[in-house]
Amino acid sequence: MCTSRKIIWSLLVLSVLEMGLGVSSIALGAVGISRAQAGHKTHQGDASPVWSGFLVCGLCGMLCAKKRTGLVMILFSACCICGLIGGILNFQFVRALVKRRDAVHSLHLAIMSLACLGISSCTLSTWLTCRLASSEQQRMFLEREHSLHHSHEMAEKVDERLERKTHTLKHRYSCMQKLTHDIQAPNFTFNIFCNT
Repeated sequence: MCTSRKIIWSLLVLSVLEMGLGVSSIALGAVGISRAQAGHKTHQGDASPVWSGFLVCGLCGMLCAKKRTGLVMILFSACCICGLIGGILNFQFVRALVKRRDAVHSLHLAIMSLACLGISSCTLSTWLTCRLASSEQQRMFLEREHSLHHSHEMAEKVDERLERKTHTLKHRYSCMQKLTHDIQAPNFTFNIFCNT
């Protein structure tokens, strides 16, 4: 079973990879757009690498590894799913461009390779986020159980102290009752009168 620390480090590595893939996709998309505008033939798949979303996934992954709250994990999972869909659409659009005669095969091959890597990293990140959420839930459960055990021990100590104080007060009360009984006795008054 993976520990929480290993999951976080794996998530950080994948987030850095996704950020690199996002920057590379944007750069290749910008090159594709400039080439298409130079040739006055802009197609649907020329701009698709720009909005693949891998850079946003990487940034959310870094935030998720740092914060590890439920809301951030949900946000990162949503970004990964969006990045997964964006990567698949990007791959399909660029694959349609490859079939054209004026296609730049090396550029499109690089874009499709980045899309495949991004799809894989988004899938792994989603799986790791689920594992991290499960690990955090287990950690919180153990902390709560430890806290309840500690509070139970404290309650037992308080009960013991109260029991001792009650026993002491009962003993003092019985002594006071005995002393009061002795004072009220006739022999006690007679003894005082004789001594004076």
